[in-house]
Amino acid sequence: MAVSCIEDMYRGHNDKKDPIYSSLLLCMRRVERKRISNLAFLYRVFVGKFLRYF
Repeated sequence: MAVSCIEDMYRGHNDKKDPIYSSLLLCMRRVERKRISNLAFLYRVFVGKFLRYF
């Protein structure tokens, strides 16, 4: 979500090789990926515990 927001901000920005833009985007992508993997892990743990009751 945040990544697309930054990309929208820079859509009119011609020089995509801007170091601040690329490093910020990389950072945001890394954060989003980490959050998604954490959510997936929590989901797996929750489902595993939930399925044990059946």
